[in-house]
Amino acid sequence: MKRNFRKNNRKQRRTFTLVELLVVIAILSILSSLLMPLLSRAMNVAKSTACMNNLKQCGLALRLYADDFALWLPTAIDYNYASTVEWGEMLAEKYDYLADGNVCVCPSAKPFKLHSASPFAFTYGLPAYNADEYHRMNFRRMKLPAQMEILIDTVRSSGAYSGWQCCLSSRRADGGSTSRPHLRHQGKANVVFGDGHGTSIGAGSNLSQYWHSATVISFGAVYGEGVDGPYGENDF
Repeated sequence: MKRNFRKNNRKQRRTFTLVELLVVIAILSILSSLLMPLLSRAMNVAKSTACMNNLKQCGLALRLYADDFALWLPTAIDYNYASTVEWGEMLAEKYDYLADGNVCVCPSAKPFKLHSASPFAFTYGLPAYNADEYHRMNFRRMKLPAQMEILIDTVRSSGAYSGWQCCLSSRRADGGSTSRPHLRHQGKANVVFGDGHGTSIGAGSNLSQYWHSATVISFGAVYGEGVDGPYGENDF
C-alpha cells in the first residue's frame, strides 16, 4: 500500500502542464526583453572604452614620432613612397612606434580590425584639409593643444567602402569631403587631443569648443552643418 502511494505521488510530482510551460516561457521572454538592451548597452560601452584606449595608444605613438621629427606629426597620407603610406602604417611598420597596428582601428565600425586589402586606409582619422591636400601638424605650432584633435572616429560617406572608417578627417570649411567624424558610440565620437587627453564628444554645442583654426570656431564652420555635418551611428 505504501509502495503504491509512493509511485502515485512520484508521478504527480513529475507532471508539468502545458499552461505551466507557457507561463515559464512567457516569464523567460519578459526577462530576455529586459536584459537584452542592458547587455547591448554594456557591450557598446565596452567597445567605446576599448576604442578610447586605442586612441590614447595611437596618440602617444604620434607624440613619440613627433619628438623624433622636430615635433612634426606624420601626414594622414604620405605620397613620398613607391605606394601611399597612411599615418598608421608610418607608426606601425615604417617605424616601430606601435607594436600592433590593430590599435589604429575602432572595434565598433567596419572593418573592425586591419583590413587585408589596404590595412591602414581604414583607421581613425588624422586631420587633413581635404582629400587632395594633406597638411602636417606641428605640436610647437598648436596654440591650444588641449582643443586640437589629432585623432578622431571617422567614416567614409561614399564609394566602395561607404560606412567604413577612414584614415583622414577633413577640415574643409564647406564640409565637402567624403570623410567626416562619425558619432558611432551612442551618439558620440571618441577623440584624442594634442595634449594627450581623450574624451567623447557629441553633436551640437559640445563640439564647438574643440574645433578651431587660429581661434576657436564652431564645429559647423569647420566640418559643415546639416547634410555636411558628422554622421550618426545609424547612418550606415
